[in-house]
Amino acid sequence: MVAFAAAFGAWLVLERTEDEASPVAATTDPASTATTPAVAEARPAIASVAELRKASASSAVPIYWAGPRSGRSLEFTRAPGGPVIVRYLPPDARAGASGSFLTIATYPRPNGYREVLNAAKEPNTRTIKLAGGGIAVYNSDEPTNLHLAYPGQKYQIEVFAPERDLARELVTVGAVRPVG
Repeated sequence: MVAFAAAFGAWLVLERTEDEASPVAATTDPASTATTPAVAEARPAIASVAELRKASASSAVPIYWAGPRSGRSLEFTRAPGGPVIVRYLPPDARAGASGSFLTIATYPRPNGYREVLNAAKEPNTRTIKLAGGGIAVYNSDEPTNLHLAYPGQKYQIEVFAPERDLARELVTVGAVRPVG
């Protein structure tokens, strides 16, 4: 199942059409949930809410998160020209720690919404309609990983949660939102 979920996530993020020419390709490793950009090394760091807000104010790509979470540290990673990632670590974990943790990544994707719409047509895929016309899709066999996008936006958001229904619950209640 993990391999299938990883393949679904990679397909969704990496799918290209002929009119797209993005220099950044990202793959998600389900064992660590760390996203690795193809062009530059990104270094994760523990960040405060204030630091995350400051980074968001100057970011070309919106930074999505699920708000502060009790008993969790925020790990922030920004890849030059690529994705931005927020992971929720246990308080004793260091930045870059391996393991499966709630992770929200925002990928620059010129056709992110269209990619998610196309993914919604795949077998075993479920769709959640979001406020503002957005949609989220996930594989019903492995609902730990969702991708969402909004019309007219040039990015795509991935939510991974090791707990079976947490990612879907966070997206459904509107907890996954831009840092503000």
